[in-house]
Amino acid sequence: MKPVYIITAYRHPDTPNIWVFDDDMRGLLREPFVGEANTLLDYAAEKLEARNRLILFFAEDKHRLSLDWLYHNIVAELELKQGGDAVGSTYDVTLGDGKRFTDVWLCPALLEYFVQPPEHFAVVVTSQENRRKLGDETALA
Repeated sequence: MKPVYIITAYRHPDTPNIWVFDDDMRGLLREPFVGEANTLLDYAAEKLEARNRLILFFAEDKHRLSLDWLYHNIVAELELKQGGDAVGSTYDVTLGDGKRFTDVWLCPALLEYFVQPPEHFAVVVTSQENRRKLGDETALA
């Protein structure tokens, strides 16, 4: 069974206009989302009325992300456009509301989660506030 990964994107005080994330297990600290990826997170934060933190659940198998308990979220499907090398990968992204983002570049840190950039994968974005309302109800198995 393919795993579901969870990261928290946040705005660090040193870089308030850029979303970043940490993953201690993978040695990632303040890993930035840049370009269209940053714009996509700005859009999600606005739609979710989030302030400075977003929770991202992502998996290669979108059916693993049937998170029915998340009542206020944004679902994104990513399709590989170009990449698979050491300089990152570019994706086209379609959100559940029909909004599209093209040329969303994801850095090589993606390879910390996948052996190679997946042709397709899905992301569910919710707010830190939404997760607090639900408690720690994050069982994904």
